[in-house]
Amino acid sequence: QGKSMFLVNDGKLEVKHGGNDMAIHKYFRGDSFGESSLIFERPRSSTVICASDTCSLHEMVGSDFLAVLDSHPDAAASLRDMCRKRLFKKAVKTLSLERKRGLTNADIVAAFHESDSDGSGLLSFDEIKNLMHRMDPTIPEQEIRSLLKFVDIDEDGLISLDEYLRLFRSFEHEEIGRKRYQ
Repeated sequence: QGKSMFLVNDGKLEVKHGGNDMAIHKYFRGDSFGESSLIFERPRSSTVICASDTCSLHEMVGSDFLAVLDSHPDAAASLRDMCRKRLFKKAVKTLSLERKRGLTNADIVAAFHESDSDGSGLLSFDEIKNLMHRMDPTIPEQEIRSLLKFVDIDEDGLISLDEYLRLFRSFEHEEIGRKRYQ
């Protein structure tokens, strides 16, 4: 289990998972990482490395971070949802890379269709659980239910392709906006 979370002060960091050489995510100034391990009391599952000439981080000790969350329940709930979303996206990207695909929009859509084992065009709880457990079989079902509730905009108990893609689009918009200000 992680003992700290980190805020990026400067530089570009890459996230790698499962022995893959390809970065599944990037962090820039203002981003944070390490929260999931602290919030969910789980071992770290990714490696974050500096991908620029220099990187500067601010470390927040886990006990301090958790004390802040305890005193701000609404912020804690939002951070839990953010961490669940990150785990889901990591599971999708991991599946895509395992299948020797990349991380383009087409690759992400292909991962959706592969996860949609019944071909309904929707991801059910069991299909999401299979996707998540493919990456990490110890993720509790309650966390997967909470993820589904967070992502399921129309509250039908399923994730449509549009709902699924919104997770990735919001990330892409954040990336585009961040690059404008760097």
